[in-house]
Amino acid sequence: MNNPRVSVYDQISWVGRSGFDFIDFSIEPPVATPENIDVKKVKMLMKKYNIGIVGHIGDWRLPKDSDYESVRKASLNEIIKAVRIHAKLGAKKITIHAPGADDRVIDATIGRYCQLIGALLKEAKKLGVSIMVENGDTNDKQNQLMLIDHLLKRFPKLGLHIDVGHSNIGVKKNMVHYYMKKYSKRIMHLHFSDNKGGHDDHKELGWGNIKWKEIISLLKRYGYDGTITVETFRSGPAGTVRSMNRLKKWWAMY
Repeated sequence: MNNPRVSVYDQISWVGRSGFDFIDFSIEPPVATPENIDVKKVKMLMKKYNIGIVGHIGDWRLPKDSDYESVRKASLNEIIKAVRIHAKLGAKKITIHAPGADDRVIDATIGRYCQLIGALLKEAKKLGVSIMVENGDTNDKQNQLMLIDHLLKRFPKLGLHIDVGHSNIGVKKNMVHYYMKKYSKRIMHLHFSDNKGGHDDHKELGWGNIKWKEIISLLKRYGYDGTITVETFRSGPAGTVRSMNRLKKWWAMY
């Protein structure tokens, strides 16, 4: 995944030279905003290095479930701008993020997020792209599961993006087991990074306590053969390349 604080063009080149199959392209401030992206240049670089693209939007920065309707509408407009850029870049699936919510506001959050998803799916249909929702790094897994369950039941076209690192935070057993058992047919993309269960550390695979053999075996048992991003930026470029190589090795082994 690109670092939105530095040149996207340099990072696309690095992704291509390093042997990755695609770039998980995050549109978000301060540098990788819709206004700053030269679509023609990005597509030229992807063609040069023969890499694909998965769309990602840094909407976790936006007050999507604000009490103010005008703020929610502004957030939706920013997300739609990013979705349109992704469509121009050739991304066929695009990630947005599930918001956090405590017991006091969970019903309001679900209602507001349903409005947002409904509007996004209408736009996505026009553009010929798919929207997927990513599980967050919250410790409040009960309310997040309630939100995701509600969204996937209400919107059959909505995909699920599972972040394995997020699924490891604050639990005894990684939540990937739950998601695969209940929604394996809806999962469109995965993020892999390691942590020790307390924080979203984004470390290279093997650094933390995630049982990767178990996770990979589970994914393969359910027939998952889609895209996976190694989101290990806190281990630096070398750690990300090591994670890619480990993932390829483990996928062949397990």
